[in-house]
Amino acid sequence: MWNEIEHDLFQVADATNAGADNSRVTQNVESVINGFDNKFVSRVLMVKSLTNKNLLKGGDDGSGSVGANIAFGNGNASSIAQFEEQVQVRHQGANLFNGDGLKNDAWKQMLLQETWGVVTIPPFGALQTVGAENTSLVCQNVNGLKFSFLDQDNANEKLSETQGQYSYIGFQIEDRVKQLQFSYTRTVAKDTATIKYTQEGLDVHLYAEVRKQLVLGQNGYEVSYV
Repeated sequence: MWNEIEHDLFQVADATNAGADNSRVTQNVESVINGFDNKFVSRVLMVKSLTNKNLLKGGDDGSGSVGANIAFGNGNASSIAQFEEQVQVRHQGANLFNGDGLKNDAWKQMLLQETWGVVTIPPFGALQTVGAENTSLVCQNVNGLKFSFLDQDNANEKLSETQGQYSYIGFQIEDRVKQLQFSYTRTVAKDTATIKYTQEGLDVHLYAEVRKQLVLGQNGYEVSYV
């Protein structure tokens, strides 16, 4: 008996940008995941990647020009932090998390480590509104916190592209799944930046450990789900 990683995903569409200062738009997505139906599921990893992959690439001079050949930070392996994010999972007719679900960033990071073991995340790596959602000049930072691959002495250097890209979510189910339902909520504030990570469409990838077994018989063997 062993575990294999299997994959499914749901999508979060582009959100409406808030029209005025100090205003907010709440976006809620309800999604049913069938990829793990009738399987024994152990640990799960959520990775929130941008649907528009072009926004994850730019120039190599710190200019923040979108769509060039250099990946910002972790590129498509990033999990993009969102504003006032909440996640709830429904399994066997009950919520997996208490109350409103996962909405505290510190709790998400603690749960990720409790689920998948020690995880190394740079300062502010899992938090939004610290520079990751806009790599243009408004985030210029030549003296502060930086983990960039670009020239550290370049006057055009921006706040590290990896900040806000480590917002992975991990949790355990340890049960046979009939059907998983996800409730995903985020808030969009007014944003006039060139790159709007907190309102762009997301591909929410789900990587889950699924239990399998090898059964030997007189005529050979069979691999099946537990």
